[in-house]
Amino acid sequence: VLPRKVRQKVFVPREITAEEAFKAIQGVMTPNIGTASFDARSNKVIVTDQPEVLELVQRLIEQIDVKFITRVFYIAHADVQGIVDKLTNIKSPAAPAIEFDAKTHLIIVRDRLEIIRQMELLVETLDIGPEMRVYDLNNIGFEGADKSELEEAIQQVLTPDAYYNINTQSGKLIVEDIPEVQEKIEKILKAFDQPPKQVMIQCEIIATQFSEGFNYSVDWTVSGDLFSSVI
Repeated sequence: VLPRKVRQKVFVPREITAEEAFKAIQGVMTPNIGTASFDARSNKVIVTDQPEVLELVQRLIEQIDVKFITRVFYIAHADVQGIVDKLTNIKSPAAPAIEFDAKTHLIIVRDRLEIIRQMELLVETLDIGPEMRVYDLNNIGFEGADKSELEEAIQQVLTPDAYYNINTQSGKLIVEDIPEVQEKIEKILKAFDQPPKQVMIQCEIIATQFSEGFNYSVDWTVSGDLFSSVI
C-alpha cells in the first residue's frame, strides 16, 4: 500500500547548498521507501517519499534555509579546542563545520544569526582571564612529604601559562589560572588534602610525692617500764 502513495518533489534551497539540505533531511525519510538525491550544479534536492514526509521535509528545509553569517572569534585565555567542542553542540545541523586554528587562537563559524548570538554569549562566558586564588592545605605531610603527589595532580589540570606555588611552612597553595581550572583544583584538594583521622584521649595524671610528714606510727620499745615506753 505504501509504495503506491509515494510522490516525488524537488526542493531548491536559496541560502544553503543542496548538499547541506540533503544531509539535514536524512533522518526523516521513510526506511526502505523514501529516497533523496541532490544536484550540486542546479542546487536542487529531489525527494521521493510519502506526502506527509514531503511536507515534513519542506518545513525542515524552510527552517534551515536561512542566510548564514560568518563570525570569527579570538580566544585570548581559554582552551580553543574546548570552546570548539561546546560551540559544536549548539551549531545548526545544516551549518558547515567549525574551523579553528589553535596556534592563532581563532575560531571561524558560519551559522544563523540567532545561533551566532548564542555562540557569542558562550565565548564571552568561557573566555575569561586567569585569576589568583589562595587555598589552605590541611595535610601535606611532615615537612611537605606528600607535596609531590599533590603537585602531580595539580599540574595535570593547569593551563600552559598558569602559575602555582605550594608553601609547606604556612600550608598555603597559590594558583593563578582560569576559573574552570580553579574549580578542578578545588575538587582535587577535596580528594587529596584531607586531614588525618585522629582520636582524642583525655586523661588525668596524678603525681604522688612522699615526705616525712607521712611517717606517723607508734614506736613500741621493749622496756621494763611499759608506761614510759608508750609515752
